[in-house]
Amino acid sequence: MRARDVALYFLQTEPDLFSDNIIKMNGHDMYEGNLRLNKYLHIAQNVHLAMTGENLFDDSLHAYDNGGVVPDVQKNYSLLKKARLQSNLTDSGTKEFLDKIANTLRNADVYELVDISHQDREWGIRNNTDNQKMDSLSRASEYREQYKDIIKMMELGIC
Repeated sequence: MRARDVALYFLQTEPDLFSDNIIKMNGHDMYEGNLRLNKYLHIAQNVHLAMTGENLFDDSLHAYDNGGVVPDVQKNYSLLKKARLQSNLTDSGTKEFLDKIANTLRNADVYELVDISHQDREWGIRNNTDNQKMDSLSRASEYREQYKDIIKMMELGIC
């Protein structure tokens, strides 16, 4: 599966969460919704790895100043949002997982999401290096501990 399909799913099911407000963070101007969307992707990928040991999507995250980012999604945010393209996700289990991630993160502001993203050790190692491509798969066991509260909430159906 591609990160773009996951992004489109979030944009379709939670359109009000992804605003076009311009914010400044770490010296960069950006759409608040683009930042939120990429944090959702980063956290969803890590939680999925923690729960299954497998990537949710095939695209690599890259360590940017404000956390993990999927470059294709980040660069094409406006197009993805405005074009109202349909996600190719058909698997009900994946949709349920993504709905739980969205429900868990819905009330977090973008600063909290960036803080969560910055707690990823892989991001910390790759940020501000020549090779910003994150190897999240190698951190699956660490993510089990790091995201245990989110996983427990998801398993209990709290979110």
